[in-house]
Amino acid sequence: MRILIVTQYFWPESFRINDMALGLKERGHEVSVLTSIPNYPEGEFFPGYSFFGTTKEIWNGISIYRCSQIPRGQNNSILLSLNYLSFLLFASWKVLGLPKKFDKVLVYQISPVFQIIPALLASWRFHAPLVVNVQDLWPETFASTRQGKKSLFLKWVGAISDYLYRKSDLLLLPFKSSQPILEKRGIPANRMSYLPNSVDTFYLPVAPDPQFEYLFTGEIHLLLTGNLGEAQGIDLIIEAAGELKEIYPRLRWLLVGGGRNREELEQLTRKKGLEQVVLFPGRFPATVIPFLIARADATLLTLKKEPIFAITVPNRLQSYMACGKPIIASIDGEAAKIISDSQSGLVAPAGDLQGFIQLVNNFINYSTEQREQWGSNARSYFLTHFERNQVLDQLNQLLQQEAGVDNLSAK
Repeated sequence: MRILIVTQYFWPESFRINDMALGLKERGHEVSVLTSIPNYPEGEFFPGYSFFGTTKEIWNGISIYRCSQIPRGQNNSILLSLNYLSFLLFASWKVLGLPKKFDKVLVYQISPVFQIIPALLASWRFHAPLVVNVQDLWPETFASTRQGKKSLFLKWVGAISDYLYRKSDLLLLPFKSSQPILEKRGIPANRMSYLPNSVDTFYLPVAPDPQFEYLFTGEIHLLLTGNLGEAQGIDLIIEAAGELKEIYPRLRWLLVGGGRNREELEQLTRKKGLEQVVLFPGRFPATVIPFLIARADATLLTLKKEPIFAITVPNRLQSYMACGKPIIASIDGEAAKIISDSQSGLVAPAGDLQGFIQLVNNFINYSTEQREQWGSNARSYFLTHFERNQVLDQLNQLLQQEAGVDNLSAK
C-alpha cells in the first residue's frame, strides 16, 4: 500500500510520527511524507535547510517532500501564526505537484487542526481515504491556550474543526475520552478508533551512564523531560520546590528540555532563589533520555487544570513507563486513571499544589522496595498496553481496512 503522511513536523525534528512512518515501512508499505522545513523547537531552520532549500529527501527508504514555511520563532505569536498559515498554503500547493498516486492519506494532527486541509486536498486528488491521527483535539486545545481564551474566532475555529473531522474517513484517537466529545459533535462512532501512543524502542530500563552524573547534584532527584510549554503547568513544580527547599535541602528538580515557556520558568526560578534546587539542563537527544530517567529517583508529570487536559495522555507518560520509573503526577482524567490503574506511582489533581507537595513528601518516605515496585508495575503496564510493535500492528490493520471501523467501546 502506498501511504502519504501529511505532518508539519518530521525528521530531523523529534516527533512520534517519525517512528510511526518507519513502522509502516517495516510492514511492507511504500511510505512518503509531505512536511515542512525543520525548525522545531528553536524556531530557526536546522543547519543545511533554508526557505528555498531542499525539497526532496530520502530517509531510511522514506521519500520526504518538503514545502517552504516561515519559521516559528521563539515566543512570538505573530511568527507562530505565520508559521501555521504558511505551512497550510505551501503544503496545499505542494500536493498539486506530488508525482505519485497514493492509496491512503494519513495526517499526524497536532496543533493546529488546519494541517488537515492539505491532506484533504491530497485525499481528493488521489481518491484516497483520509485517516487523521488526532493528537490535539480542536477547538478544545486552542480554547485552553492564552490566545484561544482571548480569541474572537473560537466559534469559527470550532466550525472548521468539525468540518475537517467530518470529512475524514477515519479518526485515530490516542485518548479514549475523546470519543464521547466527538460523538456529541456529530462524528459517527464507527469512524473512530482508539490507537494509543507508544514510544521508540530505546525507551527501556537501562543502567545510569556516569557521563551524566554531573547533572545530579543532590541526594533525591525528581525528573521531568520533554516540552517546557504553557500547557504543562510546570510552574506548579517550581512552587513546590520553594515550599520544600528548607525541609529537603538535598532534593533536586531537573527540568530537561526546551520550549516556549522555558525562559519564563527560569525567571520564576531565579525570582524565588531556587537556582541550586530547580535545574534546567537543556535539551538532549531522545536516545539520552532513558539514561537520565535511570539516574532519577522518580519522574514528574504535570498538566494545567483545563477540561481538554483531562482527556489528554502526555506522551512522556509512556516514556516514563517504558523506562520502568515511578511517576509523581499532578494531572486529571485519563492520564491519572492510567497511573492509578497501573499502580505506577502517586497522583494528585491538576493544579493542586498542596496535594502535589504531599505526594513528594510521601514518596521520599516510602521504602526503596516500594519505589522499585512502582517502576516494575509501570514497565509491565507499558508492555501490555503501549508497546511499539503492538500499536504499529494495530495501525497497520486499521489502515488496511475500508473506511468504517468497530466502535472504540468494543475494543
